[in-house]
Amino acid sequence: MIKTLLVSLSLAVLPGQAAMPPAPPAPPIASIEAPDVSDIQFTITPRTRDGHAQLSLSYGGENRGRNQQSGPQAWDDLRGLSRADLDRDPPAAVAFQIVRPAGVIACSGVAGGGAATGGCGFEADGGFADALAARVGARPATRHLFQLALSDFRLETLDELDRQDYARPSLNEVVALAIHDVDAAYVRGIAEAGYRLGSINELVAFHIHGVTPDYIAEMAALGPNFSRLPARELMNMRIHGVTPAFAREMAALGDGADEPGALVSMRIHQVTPDFVRAIDAAGYPDLPASKLMAFGIHGVTPDYIREMGAAGYAGLSADQLIALRIHGVDSDYARRMRAEGVTERRRPG
Repeated sequence: MIKTLLVSLSLAVLPGQAAMPPAPPAPPIASIEAPDVSDIQFTITPRTRDGHAQLSLSYGGENRGRNQQSGPQAWDDLRGLSRADLDRDPPAAVAFQIVRPAGVIACSGVAGGGAATGGCGFEADGGFADALAARVGARPATRHLFQLALSDFRLETLDELDRQDYARPSLNEVVALAIHDVDAAYVRGIAEAGYRLGSINELVAFHIHGVTPDYIAEMAALGPNFSRLPARELMNMRIHGVTPAFAREMAALGDGADEPGALVSMRIHQVTPDFVRAIDAAGYPDLPASKLMAFGIHGVTPDYIREMGAAGYAGLSADQLIALRIHGVDSDYARRMRAEGVTERRRPG
């Protein structure tokens, strides 16, 4: 007995198949432990894209292993070294300092041939150490102060956290704030946007994922569904690339994507404005957001729709297409079934 294609092309999509689980929450940011400070080695090369220096540091002892750090540095911050020094011929000895509130990183070495290399020492600032200890209730070690110097951390950040009623951070949480460039202006801006987060970790996570005061304001301007969102929902949107521009474009297509959760799910399953327009052009205009997400989840693409039409199964409903895709029916299988005479679309009686 010849089986009908997929038992029946009118097979209904089971309730909940198009529903998306909520996007996974961002993992908490673990407190970062400051490294040992010993045997500091540096390399400096020029950056062509922005004209800054590329400062690469290697440091640490045998017990904790070596640490590597590299990033842009303004030439003016390398007191005693200039861009021209890197092109010396023959190479010559150089010395420079990086002066920060937490202390001074003093380096010496050789420059020439397009780079400078050598070693550094670190002298902590006692006044900064005292002020930091008063704010966090613990005396910072040299390794803490070295990391704060590298990040150009300022005590104003801790003062702003206190003004916004955050719990007193630990030394390692201060290091995490510094490494991830959370400064007083950011803390204040997030508070003014209406968010006082539950912990330093959450604040750091906000900054890492790009939840800025501007982002919060731009999303709120989209409408009441995007105003005063929970912090976790804001972060999920940012993690998955839900930008104000994406939200506006999806809304303009009129597909019911006016909820933060729906937009996150669409982003996860690559339901983009281009995808929606292509589905419209394939003969399925004005699908609701739930159906578009089901298309994205199960791989009902414009190509799949065209291939099934060419195989003799044009004009199927959205639910039928989803059901076929769920059960692995592709155009090759459909052609084989049609060749065997399977064309009916009803469940056999």
